[in-house]
Amino acid sequence: MTAALRVGGLSGTQLLTGFILRRDRRRLALWVLGLIGLVGLSADSIYSLYATPEQVQQYVTSVEGNPAVIMFAGPGYGFDDPNVGTILVNELSLWMALACAVMSMLLMVRHTRAEEDNGGADLVRAQPVGRNSPITAAMTVAIGANLIIGLVSAAVMIAVGFDVAGSIALSTSFALVGVVFAGVTAVSSQFAPTARAASGLTAAVLAVTYILRGVGDIREGWLSWASPFGWGLGVRAFASERWWTLALLVLLAALLIWLAFWLIDRRDLGSGLLQERRGQPVAAPWLANPTAMAWRMQRMSIGGWATGVFVMALLFGSVSDAIESMIETSPELAEFMPGIDGASVTEAFLASSLAMLALLAAGFALSSSLRTRSEETSGHAEMLLATPTSRPRFVVAHVWISVAGCFLLMLAAGLGLAIGNALVVGNTGEFVALLVAAIQLLPAVLVFVGVGIAVFGWLPHQTAAAWITFAASVVIGILGDLLDLPNAATAWSPFEMLAAVPAEDFEALPALGLLAVSAVLVSVGVWRFANRDLEP
Repeated sequence: MTAALRVGGLSGTQLLTGFILRRDRRRLALWVLGLIGLVGLSADSIYSLYATPEQVQQYVTSVEGNPAVIMFAGPGYGFDDPNVGTILVNELSLWMALACAVMSMLLMVRHTRAEEDNGGADLVRAQPVGRNSPITAAMTVAIGANLIIGLVSAAVMIAVGFDVAGSIALSTSFALVGVVFAGVTAVSSQFAPTARAASGLTAAVLAVTYILRGVGDIREGWLSWASPFGWGLGVRAFASERWWTLALLVLLAALLIWLAFWLIDRRDLGSGLLQERRGQPVAAPWLANPTAMAWRMQRMSIGGWATGVFVMALLFGSVSDAIESMIETSPELAEFMPGIDGASVTEAFLASSLAMLALLAAGFALSSSLRTRSEETSGHAEMLLATPTSRPRFVVAHVWISVAGCFLLMLAAGLGLAIGNALVVGNTGEFVALLVAAIQLLPAVLVFVGVGIAVFGWLPHQTAAAWITFAASVVIGILGDLLDLPNAATAWSPFEMLAAVPAEDFEALPALGLLAVSAVLVSVGVWRFANRDLEP
């Protein structure tokens, strides 16, 4: 490893680490505090919901052996002698591991490969810093963030009342999975020719290893041991812990980090070990307009989001038949679902599931609409606007793609929920109703397209403001009833303005109102962008 040169008594790595922390302090704080908060809320609610051995056993009876639950929650280690800790593992472990992995991926790509793409690495390398300082600094921050999440999460679980050994094993497992994927991203960044390709490679590894773990757990075979997710679950937190599986994660992370440093000396700055595929010398005629270009840039993202929403909807639908028996044993579970007059528990659960899936679609809506801002900062918008393309046409092209993507996501949500419900219920009587109900929530999702465009037009340097509105809607939608928030605090959420379909009858007037709000926000954002300077 190339030694970093000294600058003012500090190494280049130390300077870059401080720069990353200063530049990304808000983003890092949101990730770290958000994940720790998720652990705290989950631990506290599970500890109170399953206070007796009978309630614990009822949970195990409801989920044990269900392939969908095994795919998304794990094999259920400790279910032969269950305790409230084994439920916490089943409900939290894989989701936290996924969240830590995604955080590490985004952090590593942003401060390594993306810096090479936008020219920032050239400016850094012009200073007296070592060749490996950027990746070392990014890796330091990624490892530190994961370790903080692990340590504080363990302390939170212990404070709630969970066993010390199990709490440490669980929190260490998902933190180390995050460190492993920091290493995976570092290696991918050496092979990939662009930051987007590096993210794609890492996401592919994440998806494959997750599926391998799921298939291995369902078949009770060796495939689970081909995945770091399987190693994390294999520690068997709260069920006679096997600490040696954590050593496998440490060794894998160390190997990946070493490989990344070995590869970085074998490629040129700004290029990848894998050569970028040459494109066609002449573009297809259908690409000669901004809408087609926006579709080409976002099609993979739309496909990925739609697949994720469909799979999650399928999981929700596959447990819809068991929700009544679970609530009979643990009435406190009803607090997580809206109280709907005249609706059955199953209908309320399906309505709550659709609302959660619509929140995911709202996250896509913001991400997709704010793509206009990334096009502006990268300089692509400037080149496009140098052609006869007008500013409003450029923005509206992305709006159309965002709207189309939101429709596809809600269609995937309804389809997954309908298929899952039909498989466990044994009939397709509610199939069309669930599809229609999912589309009926689309107006609330489209509000976030408007929010993204309005923020892009008026506050281009404050896109975090759009995500704050989304985060508030998530809190209201998921925890509003549980936290007993006042109506004044929840009424503004677009999802609270619509009926809880399919448990309630759809009302057209609020939906039309939300569509009007979306249109106004988009119009205001487009008008403002057309009358301001480009702000890289």
